[in-house]
Amino acid sequence: MGLAVEIAGLKKSYAVEKSFFSRRATFQALSDVDLQIRQGEIFGLVGRNGYGKTTLIRCVAGLLSPSEGTIRVYGHDTVSDAQEVRKSIGWVGAEERSFYLRLTGRQNLMFFSRLQGISDHLAATRIEQLADQLECRPLLGRRVHELSTGNRQRLSIIRGLLHQPRMLILDEPTRSLDPFAADDLRAVLTSWVGQDRTRSILITSHLLFEIEAMSTRIAIMGKGRLGASGTLTELRQQFGGGQSVQIVVQGPVSRDALSVLQQSGIKLSPSDPTLVASTDTVLTFERMPRDDLLSKALSQIERLGFIVERMSVTELSLQEMIDRLTRDSEDTRAISEGGAVTEVGQ
Repeated sequence: MGLAVEIAGLKKSYAVEKSFFSRRATFQALSDVDLQIRQGEIFGLVGRNGYGKTTLIRCVAGLLSPSEGTIRVYGHDTVSDAQEVRKSIGWVGAEERSFYLRLTGRQNLMFFSRLQGISDHLAATRIEQLADQLECRPLLGRRVHELSTGNRQRLSIIRGLLHQPRMLILDEPTRSLDPFAADDLRAVLTSWVGQDRTRSILITSHLLFEIEAMSTRIAIMGKGRLGASGTLTELRQQFGGGQSVQIVVQGPVSRDALSVLQQSGIKLSPSDPTLVASTDTVLTFERMPRDDLLSKALSQIERLGFIVERMSVTELSLQEMIDRLTRDSEDTRAISEGGAVTEVGQ
């Protein structure tokens, strides 16, 4: 299967004013990003706020031009072949403000379809079909200003699909939807990719379970850089393949007992024993699949006289990987709001 997106040496910086009396500065939003997205896959992009996710997908969509490097979408350069890239991509942003509020949903969609060069007859057919798939046909006859944010988001999905793109770029697509509508949308999107193996989706979301459930592969953004990428299994291997252990014991844990447990690699959750309710205490730690830390922990807990109420062992979560990568990024260099700020003169 070919590539939907190929990014090489991508950098994106902005000139910013630090203050009225200070020098101008360069804000480095993205630095040396290399990434490939295959046709037929749903590619998830995650990371902390301000780390460059939205900047990256806007560059892929051709909404921002790279400062350095190249981006090719289905073989077309986003700068020199911008028109072909726009034909290939359906964009659905996180904050939708481009609808005309006094027009109905149908009138808006017909207007945008004309901008895409779609005939009125064909556009009307596609609008009805897509509205049926997303179960939102009643919205078409209502003025946009009457619609909730979630219902406007459904119209945004329809607009993104009207010109039958090969790739959808989605920024927080289910953020404003209720859980049932969000489930339906995820099913529609997964089915959309499955119907044609040349189609692809690039999606960002703070709902990590959504990324884990939908994505073929996932990339985690560091501060302006690509920190890690791969399938969920591959990412866990890159982060050491650890497991998260949670043990709930009866009663509070004293500071002396906590000190003994910490010597075994166990930490208290929350870390201050005075914050722990008297009913039970949650002990958490990470272990490798074949180490003996779990057996040592249980032995130590029993030796201290605690009664274990319940225990769970889970694979390293996407959230834990993001947190670990964030700590590593902050240890290596300080970057403000997703990029380095350097002075560039008066």
